[in-house]
Amino acid sequence: MVFRKGNQMIYRITAITDAPVLVNALRVYEHNLYKNLADPKFVVEVLCPRNRHRVLEIGLLKGMASCCVFEKAGSAMDLCFKWRGSEMDLVNSMRQFTVMAFMSRY
Repeated sequence: MVFRKGNQMIYRITAITDAPVLVNALRVYEHNLYKNLADPKFVVEVLCPRNRHRVLEIGLLKGMASCCVFEKAGSAMDLCFKWRGSEMDLVNSMRQFTVMAFMSRY
């Protein structure tokens, strides 16, 4: 999962366990957001290999949206990424999510 501003990469999560499940949840949320049916607070855990856990949190308030990614560090959660913009900016960026799977043989 890559977060970009223009052509510049700001933050990325390299490997996600069960990525299709995450992408499906984001697509459902994007659809509900576009139809003005979205819950103002959306939180989903992003599981990664090697016991790395991240939390993606989306919040809505008066036409504005925020998106934060936290990484679990022991019992604490560290903020890794934060974005703010309009709800339509969020909808447009969420429509770009795709699932990519790579297999390699050694």
